This record gives sequence, C-alpha cells and structure tokens, in this order.
Amino acid sequence: MSLRLYTMSAIAPLLLIVLYLAGDDLWSLKRAADRQEAIRDVAAETVIVSGLVHELQKERGFSAGFTASRGQNFPEALAQQRLDTDAQVSRFRDRITLYRSLAPEGIATVSDGLEQLAERRGAIDRFAMTVPELAGYYTGIINGLLRASGELRQRTGNDRIAILMEAADLVGQAKESAGLERAMGATGLGAETFPDAVHKRFVDLGAAQSAFIARAGMVLEQQDFVETLLSLPAGEAIGQLRDSIAGLAYGGEVSFTAPEWFAASTEWIDTLREVEVGLINDLLTVAEAAHAATMNDLLLRGGLTAILLATSAALALVLGETLTRRLRNLTNVMNEFIEGRFEAWVPYINARGEIGGMASSIYRFKQLSRAAIQKRERDEAQLNARHAQVVELMTDGLRALASADLTLNFKEPLAEEYDSIRHDFNTATARLREVMQSLAATVAELQSRSGDMRSSASDLADRTTTQVAMIARTAETVASLTETVAATSGALKDAKGLAEEARGRADQSGQVVSNAVAAMDRISESSGRISQITTVIEDISFQTNLLALNAGVEAARAGESGKGFAVVAMEVQGLASRSADAALEIKKLLDESAVEVRGGVDLVGETGQSLAAILDQIRRVDRVISEVSFAAEGQTRELQEINMSMRQLSDLTGQNTKVADSSRETASELEERSQHLGALLSEFDLGAADASMNSPKRLRLA
Repeated sequence: MSLRLYTMSAIAPLLLIVLYLAGDDLWSLKRAADRQEAIRDVAAETVIVSGLVHELQKERGFSAGFTASRGQNFPEALAQQRLDTDAQVSRFRDRITLYRSLAPEGIATVSDGLEQLAERRGAIDRFAMTVPELAGYYTGIINGLLRASGELRQRTGNDRIAILMEAADLVGQAKESAGLERAMGATGLGAETFPDAVHKRFVDLGAAQSAFIARAGMVLEQQDFVETLLSLPAGEAIGQLRDSIAGLAYGGEVSFTAPEWFAASTEWIDTLREVEVGLINDLLTVAEAAHAATMNDLLLRGGLTAILLATSAALALVLGETLTRRLRNLTNVMNEFIEGRFEAWVPYINARGEIGGMASSIYRFKQLSRAAIQKRERDEAQLNARHAQVVELMTDGLRALASADLTLNFKEPLAEEYDSIRHDFNTATARLREVMQSLAATVAELQSRSGDMRSSASDLADRTTTQVAMIARTAETVASLTETVAATSGALKDAKGLAEEARGRADQSGQVVSNAVAAMDRISESSGRISQITTVIEDISFQTNLLALNAGVEAARAGESGKGFAVVAMEVQGLASRSADAALEIKKLLDESAVEVRGGVDLVGETGQSLAAILDQIRRVDRVISEVSFAAEGQTRELQEINMSMRQLSDLTGQNTKVADSSRETASELEERSQHLGALLSEFDLGAADASMNSPKRLRLA
C-alpha cells in the first residue's frame, strides 16, 4: 500500500465519523421533510374528501326532500346535484392515495358504499327507499370519510397543523349534523304532520351542531367563534327557523314550507362549508410553509456537510502529496547509493521531525557504505592472491587428468582455508585409479556376454517374423467378415428407418383425422350457438312487434299529434317481421348444415379407425425389424472387437519383432562399445604394472 493510501486511511475514519454525524442529522431532517410533505399531501387530499362529504350531504338533503314529497320537491335540483356529486366522486377515486394507505379500512368501506351509489339512486327514484334508509346510506359513507380524516389527524402530531385539522374536522362534523338536520326538517315539513321521532332527532342534531362549533372555537382558541357564526345572516335565519320547528313539541306552529326550510338550511350549511374551506386553506398554507422551511434547512445543512467533507479530503490530499514527494526524493537518493553512486546530495538533513531524522540516517548510511567499500577492496586483493594459488594447483591437476595421467599427487600445502581442495584432489585421483582398474575387468566380462546376447536376439527375431505373417492373414479374414456383417446391419437400419418413417406418417395421418373430427365438433357446436342466437332474435322480433302494436294503439289514442309516431310504429313492426323471417331462414339453413356436419364426422371417424389398424400393422413390422437390427448390431460389435484384438495382437507382435531386431543390433553395438572402452582404458596411466593394468591391453589385442 502506498503512503498516499496510508494517509487517506488514517484520515478516512475521521471523515467517516463526520459523515456519520452529519448524515444522521441530515437523515433526521429528511424524515422531517418527508413527514411535512406527507402532511401537505394529506391536507391536499383533505380538500377533496371534505368536498365529497359536502356534495354527499347536499345530495342526501335533496334526496330526503324528494322522497318525503313523493317527487314533488327538488327533482331538477336533485338531478343537478347528482352530477356535482359524480364529479367529486371521480376526483376522489383518481387523486386519493395517502388516505388509502394510512386509513385503508375506512376508505375501503367508503369505496364499497360509493359502488352502490347508482343502485341506491335508482331505488330513490322508484321511491323504494324511505327517508331514514337513504339518510342512513349517505350518512354511513359520510361518517366513514370523517373517521378516516380523524385517523389521519391523530397521526400529524400536536402542532398548528393538528389544531387546524381538528378544527376543520369539528366544523365538518357540525356541517354533517346540519345536513342531517336539514333532511329531518325537510322530511317532517313535507309530511302532513311532523313525526315525533323525526322531531326528537331534529332537536338532537341542532344540539350536536352547537357542541361541535363550540369545541372548534376552543381548539382554535377563539372565544367569539360561535357568536361570530351565529351573527351571520345565515346563522340568524337558521336559528329562527330551528326555534320554530323545536316549538312544535309545545304546541307551536310554523309559517314556512319545506323548500323554504331547505333553502335556509342549505345557506347555513354553505356558511359552515366556507368556514371549513377557510380552515383547510390555512392548513394547506401552514403545511406548505413547514415543508418549504424543512427542505431549505435540509439543503443548507447538506451543502455545508458536502463543503466540509470536500475541504477535509482536499487538505488530506495536499498533506499526503507533500509527504509523498519528500519521501520520493529520499528514495531516489537511496537508489543512487544502491547503484554505487555516492556523490548524490542528501536533502532535508536540517529539517525537523521524522523526515529530517530519515535524511540524517541516509547520510550516515552513505558514510558507512563508503568505508565498507574501501575495506571490501582490500579484502578482495588478499583473497585474489590466495585464489591464484588455488587456480594454479587446479590447472596442473586438470592438465594431468586431460593427459590421462592418474598418478599426479600434490604434496605442497596451500592456505589453511583452501588446503582441503588439495586433499580432495589427491583423494579423487586415487579413487579414480581404483575405479578404472575395476572397470577394465568389467569390460572384459561384458565383451564375452554381449556375443551370447547377439546370438539369442537373432533367433528371437526370426521366430517373431514368422508369427507376424500368420497373425496378419488371420486379421484380414476377420476384417472381411466384419465388413460383411456391417453391410447387413446397415441394410437393416435402412429398413428400420423406412418403417419408422411410415409409422410417423401414419401417426400424422391419425392426428390429422383427430383434428378434423375436433373441427367438425366445433363447427357443430358453433351451429348450435348460432341457432340459440336466432331464437333470441325471434324473441326480440316478437317483443318488438308487440311494442310496435302498443305504440300504434297509443298513437291512435293521441289523435292527430300521434300520427307521426304511428308511422314509426308501423315501420318498426315491419322491421320486426322481416327480422323474424330472416331468423327462421337462418335456423333452417343451420339445421341442414348440422346434418351434413354429422355425416362428415361419421366418415372421418371411419377413416380414423382404418388408419389406426394400418398404424398397428406398421408398428409390428417396425418392432420385428428393430429386433433383427439390434441382433445384427451386436454381432457387428463383437466382430469389430475381435478384429480390433487381432490388429492389436499384430501390432504387439510387430513391436516384438522390432524389439528383437533392436536387441540384436544392441548386442552387436554393445560388443563394439566394450572393445572401444577397452581401447580407451589402455590409454590411462594407472601407475602400477600388475594384472589389472594389463587387462586393457589384452582387450585391445583381442
């Protein structure tokens, strides 16, 4: 590892600690920013939820007045309100996401209720639902939305945003009570007499409104919140009407109608809606400001952290590079000294710290190296003189050995550390003389035995040559038989291939027949379905004809104003008659087609049975040919193995022949080499005229 990496490794833990601390702080800010963003998004979705609640409340009121009056009141207003509600429902389905994830059960219940909206509206239009039933349906959806808003409000914390959300929620609940109060009032006033149960519910809802509004004022810490609302024109008007209805229990009378009460209640609900929208807008403003402040703080701290880390890393790189450059200069000086150039100047000698100490050590190394080199030169001169004496002794000894003189013996001693070389040379020459004398005797014996080996090798080569010829003829016979059996096996394989191909084609034919039968069945099934459709067309034509007759009767009753409609009814009746005729003709053609298809199915089935019988015969032929082919392949393999064995035996015998010839040649060569070796031994001077010294001469004369 380089010094630069060591420096970075030393500083890296500090940078990591700083990064960890800064990262933890930034992560906390990031979570706070995410939370503020989620609160902002919840506030935005709260606008949609409160809008849907408001529209459902209005539709509930109109529906209650419409049902209580048996359709006399609010028909146009109810139709327009349903369009407004559908637009708000569409926004709710498309843009509500956080509510679904944070309050899944409540939103799921609301979604299920909204899925039944069209069905419930139809029941209201048919007067199949009572006012309590329809009020309960709408109230269930509205309460589900209010509960979901309450769950999300509890998760926002205890700050200004939570206060605004709670206040908006309370105003929304007061508005819900006002909506129910409107429905109860319209129901009671629309009836002949105001029912007691409806009157009690009406009074309870008025008290609930007052409680919710008072609590909203306490949450907002506005003491005059209730008085301000009630002092508005809508508040004063609804108060007077509410007191009049409440006095019915004590024998009072009302001087206004259900539509007048409904209009005043609607104006009061709109006033509460404006307060609710104002609170939600304040909530959006506060949430957006909090999110922007958190994001600015996050970006500022992230930028400062990045600048601090970049500055620290740059400072570490500069310090590391400076230290690396100084050490590189000292390393270059050391390389000069290693190569024997001690004239290089050692830098940083006067510097303080570890670099200065290293430079001083390098300078001392320079001085010590110079002294060591001078001492080495003196020792090398003395050592060269001793080496010259040793070289001279070895030169004389090697010259004697080169002249085949093994009698040389050095008696003058050398230096103490080299005298062992002289003793070793004398010992080696003595030992070599003994070896050469023993070798001379061995050569004589080797020459005698090599002649016997040559004679035996010649006999072995002749017998092996005869054996090779016999094995070669046998191998040719086996090879011819193998080729014949292989040709027979090939013909059987061809026959097997043809049988398999015929079986494959028969299988394909059977599949084609099966597919044709299936296609005929599908055609028959389709004909049946078309026949059913024509039956439906006949029924439709019949019903249309009846409707045309009824329309003609009604047009006749209408007199002059119904003549045009009577002409249309006659044309519709004519079209119905022609449709019925065409349906009968199609049905007749389909019946004929079904008969032909059944005939085709029977013919294809007989063809399939014939092909199945042919396929069974082809499979039997294929099985017999496969068995014969398998047996022929086994015989071919056995003959191939025998042929291979004969070839291997022939190769081995040929190799034996080569070995025998080689042995004969080796024996002859060995005899010649032993004679040559005896001639060489006779050239050595072994220093004694005994029988061992005369043996080489006898070998050479022989």
